[in-house]
Amino acid sequence: MARRRTPRFDHRDDLLDARVAVELDLHGRRAAEAGKLVESFITTQARVRSGQVVRIITGRGRNSSAGSVLRPAVREVLRRLSGSLVAEFDRDADEGSFLVRLR
Repeated sequence: MARRRTPRFDHRDDLLDARVAVELDLHGRRAAEAGKLVESFITTQARVRSGQVVRIITGRGRNSSAGSVLRPAVREVLRRLSGSLVAEFDRDADEGSFLVRLR
């Protein structure tokens, strides 16, 4: 009889302590381009990594005269996808990325 493996990811884990399955780095991207990349990334990853946590790296905006441009754009996409593809999301402890639990 085959032994059933215990999944490494437990949905009861706190989001900030969860193991990250894959990352998307948006450094150097413009806000409009980043929004499209995030939507495509989340759509794809929700299909192949359902229930897992992914990281979206935006940076802190220190090299931009206007501050963080990517963070608000990414937050907007994540809010729009909440419920359908995104179970929950939050800024990572370093504030330069988002952690996203996929549906």
